[in-house]
Amino acid sequence: MACTNGKLVFRRLSGAYTVKPINFVSQYLFDKYHDAFKVLVATILSQNSSDKSALSIFNDLDREIGVNPENLHSATEEKLQRIMKRAGLYRSKSKYVKSISDAIAAEGIDLRKKFEELGPEGSRKFLTSFLGVGEKTADVVLLTVMGYPFFPVDRHVARVGTRLGITLPNDSYEAKSHKIARLFSKRSYLRAHQLLITHGRETCKAVNPRCAGCVLNSCCDYYAALKVGKIYK
Repeated sequence: MACTNGKLVFRRLSGAYTVKPINFVSQYLFDKYHDAFKVLVATILSQNSSDKSALSIFNDLDREIGVNPENLHSATEEKLQRIMKRAGLYRSKSKYVKSISDAIAAEGIDLRKKFEELGPEGSRKFLTSFLGVGEKTADVVLLTVMGYPFFPVDRHVARVGTRLGITLPNDSYEAKSHKIARLFSKRSYLRAHQLLITHGRETCKAVNPRCAGCVLNSCCDYYAALKVGKIYK
């Protein structure tokens, strides 16, 4: 029953949703600036926050300080906290942004050139060496900026993957990413990732999912269990 036909999943989701870059802060800012560092900062800001909130705080940072390694390196962590106070976990995020900015400014690193030099795996290892940059954040940045073949798994993608029967609830991040990624062609990873998130936000919600109108309910394990009374909404 599981939705393991990637072409079908991609086609149905593409028909059901219009992906808007403004709803994905990393994509939106990359399209606007083509700046890897700005995308990294924005992706950190989006951790445990909505993309709308992350974009608003990014714009505040850019207006008051300027989102580049040198300006953020020169700013105090207290100032970053003041500007980022509306963000969830703002103390941690200000610490992460400050630490990364300090390191990149000190070395004079051009982040995009660094990614080109290191390649996919080297770039991922480099990014995850920074405080506050986990696997998902690194994967979002590298897929968005470089098109490197990583499939980011946020809470929406994880929920959709489990309900469709593609992944198991206790799978590691790497296992979830691998199982979902193998359904799609590498060139479609970014769009597939965004479609799954959109599906999770609009239809396959954590609470009261809209299963009856879901374009994937014909192959969904969760919906099948719901119909026979094994799951109660």
